[in-house]
Amino acid sequence: TVKSSQFQDLVNDLHRNKVDFITYETQWTERTPIDVFSKSKEESSLIKEIFKKYNDKYTINTDTKML
Repeated sequence: TVKSSQFQDLVNDLHRNKVDFITYETQWTERTPIDVFSKSKEESSLIKEIFKKYNDKYTINTDTKML
């Protein structure tokens, strides 16, 4: 999830780095759920750094067959 106040900046960073993601429309006003997709270990590291920049919560699930 992303703080709603920082959501657009985070999305801009993901777009700038060509990272795929989807968001969910909810009634939750403080935070916005987002799923981010990584195609490589390098991209996973980049995504982690983007989320750290905004001090946001994230969970990483890895499909070792894919990466």
